[in-house]
Amino acid sequence: MHPGESVVINCGSTAFLLEREIVGRDIQVITNYLPLANFLIEQEHESVVIMGGQYNKSQLITLAPQEGDAILYAGHWMFTSGKGLTPEGLYKTDMLTAMAEQKMLSYVGKLAVVVDSSKVGQRAGMLFSRADQIDVVITGKQADATIVEQLRAQGVEVILV
Repeated sequence: MHPGESVVINCGSTAFLLEREIVGRDIQVITNYLPLANFLIEQEHESVVIMGGQYNKSQLITLAPQEGDAILYAGHWMFTSGKGLTPEGLYKTDMLTAMAEQKMLSYVGKLAVVVDSSKVGQRAGMLFSRADQIDVVITGKQADATIVEQLRAQGVEVILV
């Protein structure tokens, strides 16, 4: 991420991993995840956009019922996670939030996936995004090396941390 860019960050543990990296930097954060928005506001982050919609208590997010709402927001990057990552792509189990996030995919420049290495090689739920839609994967060094190489062969940048 570069100064002046916009990033879309949705719910989950991914948001908490990224919040400390982003706070105070010249990056606009677009989110529907209220704990993230609250944290950034409390830390006096300069630019926070909260996507509108109905509040979903179980996920602590807002979800917009209309397809057209997604076009109101755009970002250079979208950071997300899931329950599984294979050479086919990223899998998610929460269909409601996955469908809300899928609306945004058309309005972001690059998709970054942050997953625990134990999820690499796992299939669970619905295929959220195909591997050819993913620009960067950030995962642990213990990730299945065969799958990492298969993703790289498809043009996905894989960062092992």
